[in-house]
Amino acid sequence: MIKVKDLELQIGSFKLGPLNFMIRKDEFLVILGPSGSGKTLFLETLAGVRMPLRGGVLIEGKEILSLPPEKRRVGIVYQELFLFPHLKVKDNILYGKHAKKEIFEEFIDILGIRQILNRYPHELSGGEKQRVAILRALVNQPLLLLLDEPFSSLDRAIKEDAVILVLKLKKRLNVPTIMVTHDFEEAVMLADRIAVMKDGKILDIDTPTNIFKKPAHTYIAEFTGVKNFLLLEKREDGYYLGKTQITLTHKVEDDTIIATLRPEDIIISIIPVSTSARNVVPAKVIEIKKRGVINEIITESGGQKISAYITDASLEELELKKKKEVFLVFKTTALHLLR
Repeated sequence: MIKVKDLELQIGSFKLGPLNFMIRKDEFLVILGPSGSGKTLFLETLAGVRMPLRGGVLIEGKEILSLPPEKRRVGIVYQELFLFPHLKVKDNILYGKHAKKEIFEEFIDILGIRQILNRYPHELSGGEKQRVAILRALVNQPLLLLLDEPFSSLDRAIKEDAVILVLKLKKRLNVPTIMVTHDFEEAVMLADRIAVMKDGKILDIDTPTNIFKKPAHTYIAEFTGVKNFLLLEKREDGYYLGKTQITLTHKVEDDTIIATLRPEDIIISIIPVSTSARNVVPAKVIEIKKRGVINEIITESGGQKISAYITDASLEELELKKKKEVFLVFKTTALHLLR
């Protein structure tokens, strides 16, 4: 168990924290946020590169911030990887007094690097260097593994292979891992939980599904790709979008609320659909944009823009074009109220 308690760090005018959360022994936590949000500073504090103003970090009940970096048993893989250029791959991996050869032998085939053990770093591809750096961290039997934007320097094809590799390691290892990234796709694929960070603070920490489907803040919704933010106004008999009453999943009391609605959760119809389980909102098509294999239909209702996604086949079948009157149909559970 990893416990971060009231951790704060000050670098110039930037303040990290206070951070408070726990990580299970076998958990893969991804810290998601844009550049400059404090993600790497947090990892460097755990690794001993930086000293915090206050707070503590406990690994298996033992406070580590008072220990020098070499005694913390925290492995870190940086974005730049930092392999020793004068050492061959095998010597790079086994560098360090705590390196265990049995772990080395167990993972060289899993990582697919046996054939490159006698090469130097400059003779390796980006993906090969990454695998070497990961194994170098693992052979020292860390109690906590840190990954700092591990895929950011890889091209698309290599990156996909690297993500699959980390997924394999995740299943094989029993080491709590913290990875930082600005890529939401990576976070969803790898994380048991995601912590969204902005300006040195964690806005929310939850499962990928809840972060994606039920974002806690407008910033999180925007960062994870939500397009529709609906301002709903309270009237005597309920909440309205323009002239259309909207059914919610639970009772609220605010005069106005903001609800998120993902484009993929909307069905476009050219006739009204009457059902208690769904909301039906009249709208007008104002723009159609091609988005790869799908189409984004941008509509207007009650003075607000609402986007929906449909296939080419649906676009042709519905004969959609600008100014066409349609109905937007979505389940009450597709609406998530921002708190």
